[in-house]
Amino acid sequence: MEVYAVKTSDGLLKPATQTDRDELAKLRQGRIVRLSMTRSRNPDFHAKFFALLRIGFEQQDRYEAFEAFRYELTVRCGFFYAHTHVDGSVSFYPRSIAFHSMDQDEFERLYSQAIDILLQQFLVEMDDEDLREAVAQEVVRFAA
Repeated sequence: MEVYAVKTSDGLLKPATQTDRDELAKLRQGRIVRLSMTRSRNPDFHAKFFALLRIGFEQQDRYEAFEAFRYELTVRCGFFYAHTHVDGSVSFYPRSIAFHSMDQDEFERLYSQAIDILLQQFLVEMDDEDLREAVAQEVVRFAA
């Protein structure tokens, strides 16, 4: 059972939707359950990450395809899994950034690491403040 909840001002968790209420109603009153909590992903933050990627992609000339650039950056940020082939060689594959695969806290770490990698390896002429301003402008431009 997966249920979304909202923390109330008195510190309690309450079901976020009617569907969540219905799921919890199936539990017997007083029953103890184990919860594993993750912060739901913020779609606006996801859009901000892609704005960051677009800026990085447009300012580099190593990759012709956006997806190849995104994969490489994700791996350089340390969000990958390694596969060892029979011949002993190793390939690195980016971890999924899908909403169900990465929670908000981990996604924020990826975003922060992506800024660092972009500034160090792709956008060396920019500083952190310039990049963050460019991302804000790109988010507004893309949303329009």
